[in-house]
Amino acid sequence: MEVNVIQKSEFGGTVSFSRLDAEYVWKSRWNIEKKLGGIDGQPLSDLVLEYGGPTLNDSFCAEDNLVRYIDIDSVDTSDGLAYADELRYEDRPSRAKYQLIENDLLVSNVRPNRGAITIIGKFRAGALASSGFSLLRDKALKDAPQEYLFAFLKTFYGRTQLKRRCRGSMYPAITFSDGVDECRHKLVRCF
Repeated sequence: MEVNVIQKSEFGGTVSFSRLDAEYVWKSRWNIEKKLGGIDGQPLSDLVLEYGGPTLNDSFCAEDNLVRYIDIDSVDTSDGLAYADELRYEDRPSRAKYQLIENDLLVSNVRPNRGAITIIGKFRAGALASSGFSLLRDKALKDAPQEYLFAFLKTFYGRTQLKRRCRGSMYPAITFSDGVDECRHKLVRCF
């Protein structure tokens, strides 16, 4: 059994507490995050862009066009490879939200502790993806390549930060801002 007592001052003076759920202030998870830079680490929002692609509505393409679609179940949680289903555009799920480009990162919003995280290669570029993911688009002129972010988010340390930000116990999920604005990392440079 873990004793879960943590002082608010440990989070720094700038942290607002709009949420006080147990997972967010879980001492062992916070200790791991502190070692990675805590509130002084670089937020992922400094390294990625939000989706700025086309809206997937009826005018996006002809209804009988074949499209590839990636949902959360399409991602192999052991290695991060994504498999796309082929379907007619008119049969796309209502959750189809993104058109992917190479180097996009998809992070499952639902149960992120499962590790349904993938990086899009050239063969999956152009596919459509579910709104069940947070899409982290490559930001030009940044310190870390997308492959680094993919590898970091697949680690115990990256997933612990995502788990810490889950909302709800029966259907634990994160929002885009939970993951991008609050998750932090420290870059490790090898020379």
